[in-house]
Amino acid sequence: MLIGQIIKNESERNEQMIREYEALISELPKGSLICRKNEYYYRVY
Repeated sequence: MLIGQIIKNESERNEQMIREYEALISELPKGSLICRKNEYYYRVY
């Protein structure tokens, strides 16, 4: 029983973490960073 409860708790914790990470990722701006010529960065959509 103890192992089953531990697995259930870990599963619930992992699902909660996935939801939190997906929410944080959705707030990031769209696109990618590109580095050109001596540390010049710009965002590509």
